[in-house]
Amino acid sequence: FACMNHEIRTPLNCIVGMSSLLLDHKQDLNPMQLEFVEMIVASSTLLSTIVDDVLDYSKLESDKMEMDIQKVNLQQTLDSVATGMQMKCDDNKRGITIRTFFGVTVPKFAETDNKRLQQILYNLLGNAIKFSPDNVYVDLHTHVVPDPQDETKSVIRFVVKDYGRGIDKSDFQKIFEPFQQASKETATIYGGTGLGLPITSKLIKRLGGTIHVNSEKGKWCEFVVDLPFVGQTVDVAELSRSLQDTTVVLVVPRPASDCPILKSFDDCGIKWKMV
Repeated sequence: FACMNHEIRTPLNCIVGMSSLLLDHKQDLNPMQLEFVEMIVASSTLLSTIVDDVLDYSKLESDKMEMDIQKVNLQQTLDSVATGMQMKCDDNKRGITIRTFFGVTVPKFAETDNKRLQQILYNLLGNAIKFSPDNVYVDLHTHVVPDPQDETKSVIRFVVKDYGRGIDKSDFQKIFEPFQQASKETATIYGGTGLGLPITSKLIKRLGGTIHVNSEKGKWCEFVVDLPFVGQTVDVAELSRSLQDTTVVLVVPRPASDCPILKSFDDCGIKWKMV
């Protein structure tokens, strides 16, 4: 498949590009023509996504995907991913809000493959949004924690949680298999190729990490990703000293005593009040 990539992409990109140009002049189209063009754009974009997924999976299966490990601005990457996904949510007008929380010890920089980290988070957040009902939150939490398998080391833990339909424990393994989904109903209602999570899982493994899922059927589902961390975490004691005379005022629409950031304020000795 990788050898055919160019032959498939060239005509496909032409279809996507030309149909998108037609949409830029939709005021010149009658309602039926506009509907046809929108169908072409949606279908060709979906096909392009499928081609990308199959190509990525074939590269991972053949062990031909190279990881580019570099020092990256982790906080900038996380902000970019969260902002990009929130913009998609806003475009869909479903009332979904992405809540982010970065642990106080998460450093500004870390060594990883920035492109693949973004791909992992986009896939997980995309799934969380897709399986969420309207007008709810989707959470993205990031922490530096001891490695569960070797407490002398640390990992960066990313947790993506939605408050949708959840997943049966009997399907936890199945959803990481290629071209598989939790149920036929899932494929019928939500669509998809069944490659997103298998690709995500393999990317995480290539980065030396792990992924697992927790869920309560009908209430919530969370995916926990641990990636190796080598570097210096934020010195909480030093941060506390530099902020000892700081008071933070939180303006919130309703009481939020369980807000994760309040614990970070307490850990750093920061005074806060809520209005």
